[in-house]
Amino acid sequence: RIYKGSDLFDEVDFAASEIVRLVREEGYHFSDFVITARSLEDYSGFLEPVFSEYGIPVFYHKKTPLSQKPPVQLIAALLTIAAEGYGEDAVQTCLKTGFFPVSGADVSLFCSYIQKWKLRGNRFLRPFTMEEEAGKLDRINAVRESFTTVTENFRQKAKNATVKELSAALFEVFTQIGLEAELQKMADFYRQYEEQALYAEQLQVYGLIVSAIDEMVAVCGEDAVTPATFRELLLSVLEER
Repeated sequence: RIYKGSDLFDEVDFAASEIVRLVREEGYHFSDFVITARSLEDYSGFLEPVFSEYGIPVFYHKKTPLSQKPPVQLIAALLTIAAEGYGEDAVQTCLKTGFFPVSGADVSLFCSYIQKWKLRGNRFLRPFTMEEEAGKLDRINAVRESFTTVTENFRQKAKNATVKELSAALFEVFTQIGLEAELQKMADFYRQYEEQALYAEQLQVYGLIVSAIDEMVAVCGEDAVTPATFRELLLSVLEER
């Protein structure tokens, strides 16, 4: 069966849904499947969160820089939105990390919609009205509202902020979306299948992020900072981890 996805996330989401269908309807086992691609690195930010949502054990372990881990990609994209507004790439990166409380199917639907209509900037702050199949527009707007409720609060607090204030605003986002709990859930998922390296890695990522931010606050907490500068500083500190 050949399927052409609208983007990498859609490809992963389709593969996961097809695996679940085959297991449920045709008696296959998860261990019967192998995912291959020309470059698995291109899919590294999507495989774990999407397969985890579908309840599929996926064992993909390759040492990658912290900057390529989904939680760090999320933070960088949030800071980009605070610095530059709602660009298509940053919005999709935030949602496709899987940490916002939105189903994979709704993320795919939402991202296809904003690509189709080339939506960006303050257009995200008003309900979308462009034509869509019955029922789907409500789902798309539910994603938009859920997402911008979090990001707009963050954007406002990131304006004219110090390093300490911007850090506090980030931690507020972590709490709102349950980032630490989601990473713990992913870690427990790997432990269930005795993948100790992946289990430990999930637990370490959040700690390394917190440590990096704490270090920045200790060194220059009262200094004024733009979201773009904060992003570059944080990525630089994480590169040393």
